[in-house]
Amino acid sequence: MSKRNIIRIARSPIWPAVFSGFVFPGMGQVLNGEFAKGGFLMAATFGTLYWFFKVVGDRLALISPEGARDWFENTTAYKTQIIQLFQETPDWFLIFYLLVFSIVGYSVVDAYLTAKQKNRYPTAKKDSVDESDSDR
Repeated sequence: MSKRNIIRIARSPIWPAVFSGFVFPGMGQVLNGEFAKGGFLMAATFGTLYWFFKVVGDRLALISPEGARDWFENTTAYKTQIIQLFQETPDWFLIFYLLVFSIVGYSVVDAYLTAKQKNRYPTAKKDSVDESDSDR
């Protein structure tokens, strides 16, 4: 593979989308230079995860008579309690999944479209437009 092809692949708008989808939401925005938007998406993801695990953890602590120590010794009891929690409060899980999919989906699409809009990779059209503007 030539150096020119490697540079073209590295500047592809797909990479910010991949980073936002597979590394962490907001990383694609950081790659595009949109630090505030990337930070906001990262904070939203952390906040969603914190909320969900705090709510579920607190609720499991109330359900479990023996506490968290029993979960490591008796995984069947833990699974049973998770299923019980899901049956009692399915809306928590639904809200969590909707928030996560919304944040990740927005992050991936926005990272791709922003990178494409910024035209991070050189094209012949852009060079010809720039030359015609400089002649005036």
